[in-house]
Amino acid sequence: MNRAGVHMDVYNANMRTNIVLSARLMRAAMRAAGTHTKRETVEYALKLVAGTPARRRAYARILAAAGTGGFASAYDVSKERRRARRLG
Repeated sequence: MNRAGVHMDVYNANMRTNIVLSARLMRAAMRAAGTHTKRETVEYALKLVAGTPARRRAYARILAAAGTGGFASAYDVSKERRRARRLG
């Protein structure tokens, strides 16, 4: 509901806005999402982050897990690649 107490369907209401985005990031996002326009890409990303309550909860759990041991901070990619080449 908005301030006047009128229910607003936020998923079907259109909003015009201007935003400045990285061209490189937009191209990468369009490739990753398989979208053809910037608008499709932005809408796709917004739906991923804010689409449904279940998706928002899942996204919050992913963000909460940051820094909880998903990778070893002392991990050296170059060293591991050299070791893997030696082992064959």
